[in-house]
Amino acid sequence: MALTRVTASAPKRRRPFARFIFLLCVALAALGIPQVFRGAVWCLLHEEVLRQGGRLRVTVQEGSLWEPVVLSGIQLSLASPEVGRFRLQANRCTLEGTIRQLLSGVWNWRFIDRVHLQGGVVDWDIGGGNTEA
Repeated sequence: MALTRVTASAPKRRRPFARFIFLLCVALAALGIPQVFRGAVWCLLHEEVLRQGGRLRVTVQEGSLWEPVVLSGIQLSLASPEVGRFRLQANRCTLEGTIRQLLSGVWNWRFIDRVHLQGGVVDWDIGGGNTEA
């Protein structure tokens, strides 16, 4: 019985890379759709707050990759031994930014330039934390 060596052809070797590029293009195109972008922003906000041990309730009303994102009905609460207890309630919050910063370089990734709060209340109880400056 003779053993034969089979090698993959060039198109088959490139398929994983081509699939990755295709999925990347689909993901970027999907972010251009306002409803998909708002859902992605909502998921990212919730994930970050949960990662820090907080709770967030928010509704993403308007916005897309090309225009400011408007949040409403915001209730944010964070608690930690270092900073105490932080609570924020706001009727409306506008996050302004441009995609230009995302494209300017790897170390300049910031999407938000300005945050405008309307009708908000902030309650920050530092508690037993260190109050020295």
